[in-house]
Amino acid sequence: MCVKTLIVVLGAFFALICYCSAKEPAEIGAKLLEKDMSPSGAPSGLPATETTPAAAAAGTIGTLGTAAATSSAAPTQTPGKPEDKAGGQMSLVWLFVAGGPVMWPLLLSLLIGVGFSIERGIVYWVSGINVRDFMMKIDAHVAKGDTKGALALCEATRGPIAAVIKAGLLRWDKGRKQVEKAIETAGSGAMSKLERGLTVLASVSNIAPLLGFLGTVTGMIRSFGVIAKAGLSDPGLVASGISEALITTAAGLIIAIPVLSAYNYFTSVVAKAALQMDESTSQLLDHLK
Repeated sequence: MCVKTLIVVLGAFFALICYCSAKEPAEIGAKLLEKDMSPSGAPSGLPATETTPAAAAAGTIGTLGTAAATSSAAPTQTPGKPEDKAGGQMSLVWLFVAGGPVMWPLLLSLLIGVGFSIERGIVYWVSGINVRDFMMKIDAHVAKGDTKGALALCEATRGPIAAVIKAGLLRWDKGRKQVEKAIETAGSGAMSKLERGLTVLASVSNIAPLLGFLGTVTGMIRSFGVIAKAGLSDPGLVASGISEALITTAAGLIIAIPVLSAYNYFTSVVAKAALQMDESTSQLLDHLK
């Protein structure tokens, strides 16, 4: 997969996420504002000046008792409470907004990690071959002196091992030193292609937790700033900063763990390919005296 194409796809997906996250929080905020505008003791759909029929029939003492019971039973809604319009369930959009500005670089890290993991997985899957069967066919052609048949087999086979064997066969009549030099050069290029993108995955797996810890620090700074200004009179504002700290930490770890797992797996695939390449080239060079 072309790197430029991958960047374009990631950019388009990133823009789509930005648009959705900018639209949905506005609806959530409007819903919370409507709930905050209504009196805490009045039932939904009744003005603040009206009372229920049961309260009017019960008289003044019954009205006070009903209002006290209603206010104690009804849950209060604060702007910092992790509930959305679905009714008590935290949505991904709410978590993204509550996480603060650090969630944007975390989202970018997620897109880069997922994009490069998919790209590397496709590359390794396409380049995978049965090395044993391939080298048996190469040995059969070379033993008969049919280098053209061996070259045709290399051209029809995908993967770095076929490319390295082909480079050696192209110099087959130039002597052992020329063949070894051609194999070494082709092997370096093949390994470079196999290792491409692994540095990005390693960087994402290291940077994502650090960004999460940065969000933790900014969230705690925000909480202590609220405490310094308003004290503990409004716990909801303090909890908002603490939730920001925890959300960013969790997001950083959620991103880093699968990306690091993918990096370790791909590293093992590259190491296995390098070992197979060495064994295959040694097997080819055994035919030269």
